[in-house]
Amino acid sequence: MAKIIHLILFSFILLSALQAHALEIRITDDLNNPMKDVAVALFPQSAQDKVRDDNLEIMQRNFKFKPRMATVQKGTKVAFPNRDKSHHHIYSFSEAKSFEIPLYIGQSPVLMMDKEGIVPLGCNIHDWMLGYIVVVDTPYHNVSNNEGTLEIKDVPAGSYIVKFWHPGLNETDGVHAQKSSLSVSNNKDSYNILIPRGDKFSWPKKPAYLEGNY
Repeated sequence: MAKIIHLILFSFILLSALQAHALEIRITDDLNNPMKDVAVALFPQSAQDKVRDDNLEIMQRNFKFKPRMATVQKGTKVAFPNRDKSHHHIYSFSEAKSFEIPLYIGQSPVLMMDKEGIVPLGCNIHDWMLGYIVVVDTPYHNVSNNEGTLEIKDVPAGSYIVKFWHPGLNETDGVHAQKSSLSVSNNKDSYNILIPRGDKFSWPKKPAYLEGNY
């Protein structure tokens, strides 16, 4: 299992439009390349009690976690169904959620993500398997796709701190935040955010002998 990477957060002030709507965010690095697998969360500056019941499945298929990067609101229940023909032994030793699910095929226990933080996932049998759950205390979150874009739905009017995390960002001690003003006009629902690239990151690959159906 790769070592646990410290939480790295880049924060911005986001002023939303006057009514709730979907926000599209495009993430690029300092070379204007799209950045995929960036976890993004919007934290309201005013009190809010909206909780979404978005229970999540992170399955194992073709010896990978799917999805490999996920965001969930604190209090979300997560299941880890194994759709491979091989047994998996899923675990995490993170402070946010430490657990083990011993060798199994098919359905798994359902776990509550009850603490904010990064939950790295691994398999005791297949050490190239790697995934992350980013647990946040807000209902407004998502992960950027291959084009570096993501959508966060039903964002109401108000002021937000926007936080980002990616496993390839430079490692630091604890949480570091950078803030700047980001003005959102009434008729704008898309935004571009630049994040320094940091260390090069690529997902581990499974061995060649497992290619094809197994």
